[in-house]
Amino acid sequence: GGQPGDAPGGTLTVTGTGSEGFLVKYDGGTGAFIWVQGFSDSGSNFTQAVAVNRNDGSIYPIGYTSGTSMTFGSHVATNPSPTIHGFIAKYDSAGVAAWGRLLGGSGQVICTSVTVDSAGNVYLGGATAANLTIDGFTVAASRSTAMIFARFNASDGVATLVKGIGGNSSVGGSVSVLAMTIDSSSNMIASGLATGEVDFGDGNLTAGTGSLYLAKYKSNFSPIWIRRYGGRGQGLSLCTDT
Repeated sequence: GGQPGDAPGGTLTVTGTGSEGFLVKYDGGTGAFIWVQGFSDSGSNFTQAVAVNRNDGSIYPIGYTSGTSMTFGSHVATNPSPTIHGFIAKYDSAGVAAWGRLLGGSGQVICTSVTVDSAGNVYLGGATAANLTIDGFTVAASRSTAMIFARFNASDGVATLVKGIGGNSSVGGSVSVLAMTIDSSSNMIASGLATGEVDFGDGNLTAGTGSLYLAKYKSNFSPIWIRRYGGRGQGLSLCTDT
């Protein structure tokens, strides 16, 4: 992602008037440019993270847009709600778009992290400032910002599981997922920033100022354990050794 023109070795044509995210691929051995693909929309869009399926080379960029439509190759995704929308898309190893989606509702939705498990399922993390429905799954965020976990089929981009974490604070607490990964047992580990009174999915509200957290969830997104640390840090990256 980045600003138009920031892809050394290739040319990116901007069709909109705002900022435009892009994907660029280089040869791992030589660093030679291979291809670049931009994401055009009716506003500005910002790519937040990218994941790659090592089995087939498919690529999954995620982020958010201020527009009500967004184009991924020949695929046009729309959402009429006049707020910030999250997006997720799939490209093959040659840079051809397979599908793209906008995720939005009555409040702002931002997608901030993505990963792929060994079976090829795509996991997305983000946040919503209002109630949100994705493919029949509803996330409640009527009282405060909720963290979103979602799992999508790689073949068509349809959600197979969506869960909201938090959104229950009466004093405006919020939690965001800025990094996530999947271990060999299909458990998900997430980290990011928690501010104020937050429920991490176990039904317990924990208070605090801006602070780093680390949490582990089962494949159905139910919590296994949560650690919240003091200070003003935030988790931006993580990995597992299994």
